[in-house]
Amino acid sequence: MIGLSLAMTTPAFDPRKTRISDASLCRSRLMAALLGLISSLRR
Repeated sequence: MIGLSLAMTTPAFDPRKTRISDASLCRSRLMAALLGLISSLRR
């Protein structure tokens, strides 16, 4: 819930920075999911 409230308040300050951090967060989550899938397939 902390991330949600942060995402609501931050765009008022710098929308461009929020968009970049949001994209990087999405990318890191995707990479983590891929790594988890690969590691589970190797077992």
